[in-house]
Amino acid sequence: MKVELKNGRLIISLKLRKPTPSKSGKTLLVASTRGVKSSDAKVSGRRVRVNANAFIDVHRPKQPT
Repeated sequence: MKVELKNGRLIISLKLRKPTPSKSGKTLLVASTRGVKSSDAKVSGRRVRVNANAFIDVHRPKQPT
């Protein structure tokens, strides 16, 4: 994970990975910090901590009624 402060913006870069089913099975996780992580970026003299997940929807065909 890479965290930067640029032009008043917090920029978080996460490495993409093979889509993996979430615990609920409703989405596929494609990037994650895997919990709260400290970064080298600082705001008001304090380190920024990040928790981020990126996911895609699982497309399932509708069941006939």
